[in-house]
Amino acid sequence: MMKRLFCLTLVAVMLLSVFAFSFSAAEVNDKAVTGADVIKFDNSVTKWTGPVQFYIYDPEGGTELIPWGSKRLNGTDEGNNIWSKDLSDYGLESGKQYCIIFCDASTGAQTYDLVFDASCFGDTAVTTNNLIENPVDSNKNAGEAVWKNSTLGPRLQVTSIGNVVGQTCLASETPYDLFVGFLENTLENARTYSGKDDQTLIDDTAGALGLSKNDVEAALSEAGAYTNWDYDKSNLPGEGSSGGSSGSGSGSSGSSGGSSGYYSDISGKWHTYTFASDQFTDDEKKIFSSVMKSNTNVLYLPSQVIAKQTDDSGTYYVFLTSVTELKTDVDAFFDSIRWEITTIFVDNQGNSKLLNSAAIDPADIKTTDKAPDGWTVSAKTPSADDLSYYSSDVEQALTNYKEIKLDYIAELATRIVDTGINYRFLCYGTKDGKTDLYVVELTDEFTKAEITKVSLFDLSSYAISPQPAEKGPDNSAKSPQTGNTDMVMMVVVLLFIAMFGACVSVKQISKKHD
Repeated sequence: MMKRLFCLTLVAVMLLSVFAFSFSAAEVNDKAVTGADVIKFDNSVTKWTGPVQFYIYDPEGGTELIPWGSKRLNGTDEGNNIWSKDLSDYGLESGKQYCIIFCDASTGAQTYDLVFDASCFGDTAVTTNNLIENPVDSNKNAGEAVWKNSTLGPRLQVTSIGNVVGQTCLASETPYDLFVGFLENTLENARTYSGKDDQTLIDDTAGALGLSKNDVEAALSEAGAYTNWDYDKSNLPGEGSSGGSSGSGSGSSGSSGGSSGYYSDISGKWHTYTFASDQFTDDEKKIFSSVMKSNTNVLYLPSQVIAKQTDDSGTYYVFLTSVTELKTDVDAFFDSIRWEITTIFVDNQGNSKLLNSAAIDPADIKTTDKAPDGWTVSAKTPSADDLSYYSSDVEQALTNYKEIKLDYIAELATRIVDTGINYRFLCYGTKDGKTDLYVVELTDEFTKAEITKVSLFDLSSYAISPQPAEKGPDNSAKSPQTGNTDMVMMVVVLLFIAMFGACVSVKQISKKHD
């Protein structure tokens, strides 16, 4: 009996170690804050009837930790106009910033959003005599609350009419991010109700965020916002230090569904100018932005999805991507522009993963005699604005090409020569009901434009093609992200082998003692 009990105990210990390993592999580094994590509110200025409620939300996703109006938000009246709250049951994560709104449960009066983190535990918030515009409804105001000791303050936000309120920018965003969000979500409302023209509205909002006119130009392009803002008329500085993205040069902003890019009179070699027909759905834009993050050094802008391929594990998206390394020197800036072919995999659960982003050399664009198999290419008709950068002769040359129906996608390469300009365009080409990607070489001599060569674009030289899916035990395909599960299973098998060996050894030892 003792032998069996010892073996069973050993097995139990080994199994516990296996489960401990499995849980540790999935454990999140940020753990819930526990204990007496108390913050206080000084009610001496507001004179609220109470109880004072401590409403907290996660600003990264807008998730409320405890629903608005819940009695669980009520603080404790400590007397002398001090209300306190132990936040240990809010499920806070260490190292993360949150926003708190203090409110009077009796009247509904509330403060403006105040940023806080674990460093504020033990601190007391107090209201000032300042009123702050409600970011969602400019007709409403809320009282300003500040910490007595912490340097964190009211949350920095752009209101629905373009005013900038608050002081503390969250660690998870930059003033540039706030400006892009304003352009994407509330620009139209601000145009309607701010009483300002585009030039004044954008300059005022960007200036209050500490942005430069280069930041504005980059943000307009990233947001796909069409405006009447003019770079040369802007009173903003040329360069900023906001931590946002910035471009170089002057001109009008990019527009959603239109062309975007830069041009220079550099001559004598093949060069890249990212003029393109920008066409993508909201879902495609979300997929791209989830893995391709612009920063202060490089700007990534999707033009459109030029090919797709789906297998059992998910969908492979191929984006034509404009990449700009942000430099202030003009010549260096134009040399830093390039096109890349970006492959992003989205599994059946909606998780996105960057597979690669391969640069296109304007002097050596890969072509082929046979279109790669498997990819679905669907032609998108360019708008009139997409070809507005070129002469009417160029547009006619593409439109009147007889052998294949050509639809312009982008200008991959340009070379200025004595007689005119040589172009290498990426186009959709449709023939006999089938659409593929083509490289179209065209010469514009200013009096006439002529297509000199049309070749199939070798997508396989740039994009990552799906590999045969590995089947799981239920004969379903595994996605490319299953490596961790396989490793855990391997460790489990090895531990069970070790358990079996340990039991055999115990049995042999016990026989000797018998």
